[in-house]
Amino acid sequence: MGAIEDFLNSSLAQQYPPYDKWVNSLRQRPDTYQHYPSDWFVAKNILDIGCGMGEDIIEFHALSRGQSKLHGVDINPQLVSRTQNLIDHYAIQSCSIQEANAISLPFNNT
Repeated sequence: MGAIEDFLNSSLAQQYPPYDKWVNSLRQRPDTYQHYPSDWFVAKNILDIGCGMGEDIIEFHALSRGQSKLHGVDINPQLVSRTQNLIDHYAIQSCSIQEANAISLPFNNT
């Protein structure tokens, strides 16, 4: 079972307001990261460029077992707001979401 499926079966996921539509859309996604070793996402800095509605952020959080720093950027302020609400709702720690253009990211190159 993939990380998204595990998360969707958790009691936290069921508290998400538009749960039915959200769950159906996520369950139709392939388990994109299944080929990586199970500890590959643990204790990393993970940048999700074009984070959209936060689906990958949720999956990265699950795969990292909450032990990685997650950063999401998107050019669309409505998606940034929606993703931030999702992150806040699930109280995901060590995660920042911000509006940014992928051409000019607000991070140092180090």
